[in-house]
Formats: sequence, structure tokens, C-alpha cells
Amino acid sequence: MGKRLLIFGFGKKYRDLRSYVDPSDVIAFIDNKANGKNMVFEGKAVYSPYKIPRECCFDAILIMSIYYYPIKRQLMDIGIERKKIYSLFQIGELQPVKLSDTEMHTLAEWKKSHKRFLLVQHDGGGGGATIALSNLVLALREKYSVLVTVPTKGEVVSFYESHGIPYICNTQMNCDTELFRDIVCEADIVLVNGIINNNVIELLHKCKKTFYLWLHDHFTTYDNSDCQCLKDCIDGNTKILAVSRKAMDVFTDYIKDMPYTLFPLSIRSYECRIQDREDAEIPTIAVIGDLCRIKGQDILLDALEKIKSECRVKLIGGAGTETPFVNKIIAVCQQRNYECMGKMTNREIHELYSEGKIHILICASRFETMSITSIEAMSYGVPIIVSDMTGVAEYIRSVEPNCIFKSEDSDLLAERIDWLLSDRKRLRAIGCKMRTVYIENFSMKELEKRCRIFNRQEQNEHRL
Repeated sequence: MGKRLLIFGFGKKYRDLRSYVDPSDVIAFIDNKANGKNMVFEGKAVYSPYKIPRECCFDAILIMSIYYYPIKRQLMDIGIERKKIYSLFQIGELQPVKLSDTEMHTLAEWKKSHKRFLLVQHDGGGGGATIALSNLVLALREKYSVLVTVPTKGEVVSFYESHGIPYICNTQMNCDTELFRDIVCEADIVLVNGIINNNVIELLHKCKKTFYLWLHDHFTTYDNSDCQCLKDCIDGNTKILAVSRKAMDVFTDYIKDMPYTLFPLSIRSYECRIQDREDAEIPTIAVIGDLCRIKGQDILLDALEKIKSECRVKLIGGAGTETPFVNKIIAVCQQRNYECMGKMTNREIHELYSEGKIHILICASRFETMSITSIEAMSYGVPIIVSDMTGVAEYIRSVEPNCIFKSEDSDLLAERIDWLLSDRKRLRAIGCKMRTVYIENFSMKELEKRCRIFNRQEQNEHRL
């Protein structure tokens, strides 16, 4: 029997992570939607945080929600001790799981090696930040002994396995456990992939460890973060890398006067098939990303109503959590016979590109620090049109300003789409320009050059 747990939230995050929690330790659930009418979930009572019975004795509250910090503040405001509140990133502190024999061997080999580089990945999902970190690992492993720590399994773990990249996937990773502290102390260089988990940054600060913080976080991440903790923990030992100026601008809204180095995302090169796409009878426009307001699918649909050129349309992405928005987008697509292809794997998306089935990619996001889908399109020589609120816009502005539109301006977006579709030679020429932007900014060759920054830290520490 471990700690007696109250679980706050039983939505998607709970479903994703429930296998990491011993159900015999869960004594009840808490939720702000509890109505006091004897709610039950999985055979356990569900209480309002304001009406937890006195006889409900618990050791810890585990918050299973991405809104950890607002919920933490809520609980502290009603008198719950800070030391009893844990985030979904701290499951390993409550219920540590031993390393497997394979993981123990991986760790032992890494400790014996030289130039130990630790990359801290927050989860095993297959989003843009995860893909970027995976490619960074490929660029680093020729010169460093790389170890990736990730607390929970996901799409990225199979990538590490298929590429022979050493990793440890265990809930004790990336939180304040003796095991993870030991790994941090053994590392020569540490890189933290974004600010999602403040516990890691707090731990590195306690250990007085110099580390790189790679920023690509959306402003909502900061809204849901303990920014005072960030201010307290980010100091001279923190070296800031940012995927774009947009990423840094968001950061400096909360933490002022921090020097930084631009360090864009990179992806592996793919075959460029511009000639195949030129022969398409009716060009296909695609937008890729979860269906949600921030991704701006509604702006694109509005623009498509105004264009004069003929085209096909593919919407690729999962349903997200904004049900009314999602239902509206799907209804419009059905009315106009657009293809709603749902969530697709990276491999499936790359097959669409390699088969010449996408001719223009639109990124209509209302805010995005760096669109990895845009970078992938450019790697295939596919023209992109992006909003000025995306980090990738700064990289294409000097090359082709007509491929940028003012966010929310569907009239201007319609003009940009017609401008591309009205001239097949222009479409092909812009594709060639985009391929050049990829090669000069986002290719693995450029990433390898940027990785020299880590060599300089190593040299400086040797001098000390």
C-alpha cells in the first residue's frame, strides 16, 4: 500500500496515465464539476474540492490535468498544504517504479561514457517539439553520448528504439527522485525541451546545474505555469535557446532581460517531387493540426469561400477538445465536400507529400512559435502560406512576402491562395524557394552547425 491518493480530474489525462497509478491507493476523486449528488467514478466517490469530507484522510492530491498550476493555486487557496499537491509529472515521486534490466544497463553504459548529454523530454507524444528533439538527438549522437529521459510511453519511444537511441522511459524521470537527481549530476550537458514541467527546472536550479532551455512554448503554457517559480529558478546557469523570435517574445513577457540564441527546429530531408505535383489537374490545399481555434481552420474555410480558383481541400488533424468549434468545422467541410482525414501519423502525412497529393500547405494559426508542419512541407518543395503570427513567417518574409498574410484576415488569405493557384509556373517556382528556405534554415546540416554551441560550453567548463 502506497500513499493514500485523491485524484483531481478524470478526463483525457487521467485516461492516458491511469496505468501508472495503483488503483488500490486511490481513495476518491475530486472535480470542479462534482455536484454533491453522490457522484461515483470507477467505484470511488467524486467530491468537490470545496467539500472534501473531514473523514477523507489523504496523503496527497495528484492533479491529472494540463491545468495543473491554476488547480494548484485553487487548492492552496482553500487550505491544502503545498507539499501535498502533486502534478501529473510527479507520479514517480508518489509511486516509483523500478527500472527494467534493460534500462539499468542503458544507464550504466551511459555513466561510463564520455561527453554525457542528457535530453529531458516531457512526454512520449508525437507533437512538433518531440519530433524536433528526436532529430536533435540524431545530430548530437556522433559527438556525444546521448541519453533521453521521458516519464511516459508514446509515439516517440518507438522512434528511439528504431534508431538505437538510448532512453529511459520511467515515471521517476524528470521529477524530484533520487534516481533522476543522480542522472542529472552525472550529465556533462543538459537540455530541457520546453518549460511544460517546471519541476525539472526547479530541480536543476537546486542542483546548481548549468542547462539549456529550448523554448518553443505557446503562451497558454505560461498561463498554466508557475511563472514565479520560473523567475526564481532561471538564472546565470540557464542558457536560453529559442526556435523563433515569437517563442522568445512570449518568454520575455514573463521573464525579462534574458539573452538567448536562435535555435530553430530541424527535420530530416525528404525527396523533393515538385515536377510530379506540377502535373496535377486540380491542385490540393491542405491544413494540418488538431482542430481548434488557435490553429485557425475557421479562417482558412472563410478564405476558401472567397477564392476564384478551383482546388481540392484536405483537413488533417485530430478532433481536439473544443467540441463546438470542431463540430462547426466538420459540418462546413461536409457541406463543401472537403476531405476531413482525421488524425494521421507522421508517416502517413509524409506519404501524401511523397506521392504528390499536397500542392499547397496553409498554416492559418492565430499563434504558433514554430510550425513543424510548414517545415515538413518546405522540405518537399511544397509552397506554404502562413499567418504573421507564426514563427516560421520570419524565415520566409524576405524570400516571398506574398506567402504571409495578416492573422485573422481571411480576405488577404484568399488573395494569397488565388495568387498561387492562378499560375502553375509560379506555384512551382515558389516551391523551389521554399525548399531553399528549408535547406538554409531547417535542414539537419544546419542543425549540426548550430550544435557547435554545446562544444563551446564543454570547452569553457574544461577551462574552469
